Amino acid sequence: MMKKKSTHSNTRKDRIEEIDVEHLTFSDISPRYGTGQAITHGSGRGKSYSYRNGVSTHIGDIEESIWCKIVNLLICKYGELELHKQLRTWVKDKYLWIKRDDDLTREALELHARRIFDCPEWVDYIPFNRQYRPETLENANIIRVICSCCNQAGDVTQEQINRSNGCVHCPACGRWSEFRVVS
Repeated sequence: MMKKKSTHSNTRKDRIEEIDVEHLTFSDISPRYGTGQAITHGSGRGKSYSYRNGVSTHIGDIEESIWCKIVNLLICKYGELELHKQLRTWVKDKYLWIKRDDDLTREALELHARRIFDCPEWVDYIPFNRQYRPETLENANIIRVICSCCNQAGDVTQEQINRSNGCVHCPACGRWSEFRVVS
């Protein structure tokens, strides 16, 4: 029996020169999960330790700072600097648990690489795009709902309802709640 070739490369990439940046797309470097590895140097009394943080992607396990550089290069390459600035502002204003600037930067880069603003299942899809890219919503399948948490009407996407299991992220108060569609 022939073994199916994996589309994911497990190779570690610790230098930008190991990556064909010229031909990369966001889907190539979309993060799957974070990786980490303890590294020892030397032996005996001179032994020291360090830690390597990485990002598992379609093209391999890329060292985190290199991955951040690549995402920034792609943002520039595709002319999305303004979109990234908007996404970073969104994260800063809405993700209140993020306190450190480097965590904010990392989160905005991760969301950008995942193309979260194009995903109708994202709970912030409608509010983000209403604020920054209203033309995106012209073809969106927006459904008016009333959630049982606060009984206020709000908009969600059909995709959010499809994956809801009976609860959606309330557009009014932000709690996960049962809902009914408003006709």
